[in-house]
Amino acid sequence: MDLSLNKQKYLTSLHQKKTREEEGVFIAEGIKVINDLVKFGFIPQLIAYDPGVWDLKDFGQAHAFCDYYTLTKVQAEKISLLSTPAGVLAVFPKPEYSINWKAVIKKPVFIFENINDPGNLGTIIRTAHWYGIHDIFITRGSVEVFSPKVVQASMGSLAAVKVHSLGSEQIIENLQSLGVHIYVTDMDGLNIHITKPQIPYCVVFGNESNGVSDSFKKIAKDTLTITASDHENRPESLNLSVSTAIFMDLLTRS
Repeated sequence: MDLSLNKQKYLTSLHQKKTREEEGVFIAEGIKVINDLVKFGFIPQLIAYDPGVWDLKDFGQAHAFCDYYTLTKVQAEKISLLSTPAGVLAVFPKPEYSINWKAVIKKPVFIFENINDPGNLGTIIRTAHWYGIHDIFITRGSVEVFSPKVVQASMGSLAAVKVHSLGSEQIIENLQSLGVHIYVTDMDGLNIHITKPQIPYCVVFGNESNGVSDSFKKIAKDTLTITASDHENRPESLNLSVSTAIFMDLLTRS
């Protein structure tokens, strides 16, 4: 059926975090993102697409679970948050997760403190998926997990990786109760290429600008770093998602 004006207004309202939280949903754009979210387990409530660009068969099984609407190019441009509208978007319910801490700590635990950049978080989620990490943690006050930019950057991996948003104190309390060794990251520390953290362990990454806070530093077993090839002429820092990928690669293979 054609997308009504009221439904168009509803979809546009989902640009706002407040509305997404009230409705308990998030919005995704692009055929690959939508199909991958469905592939990895999410079920859409609604799909709207431009029939001049897409056909229902392009959505695989996605359209079998939900209401679907056709929209015009003008409507797509009004609703889309992308600089070049993809001509298709979907609304998904936000999942609710429980945490099995004993299962989580069987693998390296990755914690991100006050992460602000949605592109970084989306890329980290996708990287975690690649390395078989199914749970990551961010501290409260970080970027919204289901914001459109995070959803787009994660490229469907958001359905395969549980992102838990908790207060620092709650994370620390649970880790310490299970005897998890806490390591923090910084520009100076033990070389992660030759250091094997003591199992079970977690690695804490700090805010893009300010690094790891004292609440984690003061209880850390040690500090880990990625050693630059040229220590004297290195840049100030590595991008957070890049450094995370290096740590995940090394620690999931060791």
